[in-house]
Amino acid sequence: MLAISREYSIYWSSLFSAGQYIVMCEACEDTLIMVGKFATSAKRLTIQHRYDADGNKREVYTSHLPIGRSRFYYAGLNTINYKHWEFARSYGYYDQKRDKELGGGFRHVVRYRDKVELPNFQTIVPSPDYPDAMTGNGMHEVALSDVARGMLGTANSLGCLRLSDFGAKFLRWWVPQYCKLFIAYNDTLYDSPIQYEGEIENYLPFKNEEEGDAFRKWINKYHPYYANILEIDEEGSYRNGYIIDGYYYFKE
Repeated sequence: MLAISREYSIYWSSLFSAGQYIVMCEACEDTLIMVGKFATSAKRLTIQHRYDADGNKREVYTSHLPIGRSRFYYAGLNTINYKHWEFARSYGYYDQKRDKELGGGFRHVVRYRDKVELPNFQTIVPSPDYPDAMTGNGMHEVALSDVARGMLGTANSLGCLRLSDFGAKFLRWWVPQYCKLFIAYNDTLYDSPIQYEGEIENYLPFKNEEEGDAFRKWINKYHPYYANILEIDEEGSYRNGYIIDGYYYFKE
């Protein structure tokens, strides 16, 4: 896992500021000790059904931030009740032993609409003090795509708290059953897209595939270890999240 400082995130022609994160702490007498900190992505979208000119029902994604009158969407206090698994890893002896120690974990894999795997899903249960809060959300590894990888830290989910591959695995092993999860944010800082001037290409580190592939070849030749961690091939898109993260890590 590499610590990356990204100035902003780009989704097609939209620009987003980052800053959402999960902090893990352990209480030791009267002191909170920070264990780790990972970028996360909370709610920005909702699904609506609309009809086209032919009368066919379509699903569309629209913006729906949990602010203002929708502030109740997230409870301030929650607990983590159950911890699920993923298809990429076998559920072995040490995993079972760890789950027995911490509780609430088992090998079942959660899927979105019975199709898309949500690896290392941890169920978020709102406190009864927040009766209007949304239920059914969780923390899980984002179903990684080129865009989602570069959007971690910004609001871009349907409600769950998305994490990186490593972040989701770390929490899956570290969080005990009924661990408290506090969710706090400032409505005025919960950003929708940033207004900018000019073309979106002005905010991309690479302007075309030639420049992007030149960087890809450079990082694979001189820093193959990091190219592997960042999953950057020698050829590919010049604007996806993988290559942009690599640029910011090696910017200097």
